[in-house]
Amino acid sequence: MPLQVRFIRAFGNNDELTPPILYLSGGKTNDKVPLSSEKITIEMDIMANVPPSLYVKFFHCNADWTETDNVFINSNFMRTSNINWTSAFSSSLYFSHRASLEIPNSQIQFKHAGNWKAKFFDYDDDSLVAEAKFFVVKPRAATSIFLYTDLYDTKFKITRTSLSLEAVVQSTSMLNESQLKTVVFYNNNRWNEAIICSNSILKDEFREKFRYKIPYVIGGFSSFGKRFRIEDLPAENQYRILDLSNSAQFPRIKDPMRIPFSEAPRNGNSFYQDDNGYMVTSFISSSYDDYVYVEFALDPLNLRTKEDLFVVGSFNNWTPSKDWQMHYDDIQKMYLLKQWVRRARHNYLFATGKLNYSTQIVSNYSYDEFEGNTSYAAHTYFGMVYLRQIEDGGYDELISIGAGNIFGLG
Repeated sequence: MPLQVRFIRAFGNNDELTPPILYLSGGKTNDKVPLSSEKITIEMDIMANVPPSLYVKFFHCNADWTETDNVFINSNFMRTSNINWTSAFSSSLYFSHRASLEIPNSQIQFKHAGNWKAKFFDYDDDSLVAEAKFFVVKPRAATSIFLYTDLYDTKFKITRTSLSLEAVVQSTSMLNESQLKTVVFYNNNRWNEAIICSNSILKDEFREKFRYKIPYVIGGFSSFGKRFRIEDLPAENQYRILDLSNSAQFPRIKDPMRIPFSEAPRNGNSFYQDDNGYMVTSFISSSYDDYVYVEFALDPLNLRTKEDLFVVGSFNNWTPSKDWQMHYDDIQKMYLLKQWVRRARHNYLFATGKLNYSTQIVSNYSYDEFEGNTSYAAHTYFGMVYLRQIEDGGYDELISIGAGNIFGLG
C-alpha cells in the first residue's frame, strides 16, 4: 500500500488548544509572549502497511513563509528521524499509524527565531511527504493588539461588519527602526491565512487568494509605540460546530453519516460556543480515535452561489481545496460533500471562491456569502512582529507576538 497522509497538525506542548509557538529564552527583554510554549508537538496520521522510514528536516522561513535563502541557518544538520509511531486500532478504516514528534529534543535545538517548517521526507527517494508550520519567538519588544469594528464593501447582500486590527509594538531596547517593518496577522489556528502588513517586498498569498483587498498603514517608532494597522477585514461569524464524539450517532462504518440537520446560510448574529478554531480530541477514547465518513449538507434556501463552494475548518487546517469542494444535488436541492473527518469536536465555515483545475489553487475566496459577519465573533487574532536581522547572513526574526479579540482579551 502506498503511503497516504491523512492529516497533520502542530500545537504547543501536549495541549491541542495551544498554538504552535515556541518560546526561546535569552531575549533582550522579559516581555510576556501570549500562549507560547517550551515544546512543540507535531502529529501526523497516515495509511500504510507498516510505519514508513521517514526523516524530518527543519527550514527557517521569511515572514511570508518562503524558505530563507541562508546556508548558515538552513543547514543539513537540522534533521531528525526520532519519530514516535503508534498503530491505530485494527478496526480503523481510514488511517493505520500516527506519528508524533516533540521539539526541541536531544537532536534538534533552535537558535534563530522566526517562522519554521517541519518537512517529512521518505528515506528511500527523498520525496516530500508532508509539512507542518510553527513559530519560534525570542522576545525583544512588547506588542498589544487592538480591534475596532467598521464597515466594508461586500458583493453579497449580507451584514457588512468588518474589523480593523492594530498592533502597537514598543521596545525599551535599541531596535533598528528601518528593519522593523513587518507584522503578520493571523486568525487563531488559521496559519495558512497570513495577512501581511509590511514595507518589505514579501509574497502576500493571502492578498492574492482572498476576495477583498485589505489596506494597511504603518507609522511611528518602537520607542513610543510603532503602529501596524489593517482595515476592512470581514468580521466573519462564530464557527459552526461538528461534534463527532458520539460513537452511537456516528458509528465506525463505511457508509457516509449525514450531519443531524442540514445547514442553512447565516446573515446575523450566531450564538454558537465555538472552540476558537481548534480541533478538540481530548475527550475521545483511544478505542474510538479514528475517522468518520461524514456527509456535509448545506441548504442554500434557493440562493445558489455562482461560485465554487468549499467546507473549510479544523479538519483540513482551514485550507479550501478540491478535496473539500461541495457539489449541488438537483434532487435534494442541497450542496453536499462526503469526506473522512477525524473523530473530534471541529469548527468550520463554508467558503465560496474559484478553483483553478489546472493549478488546484482556490482564489478569490471568502466566507461571507453563506456565513455573514458579526462583531460578536470573539475569535483571537495574533500579530507576529518581525525584525529583519542582519546577523548570520540575514533573516526575518520573530521578536514579539500580541494577541487579542473584539472584547480586548489577550
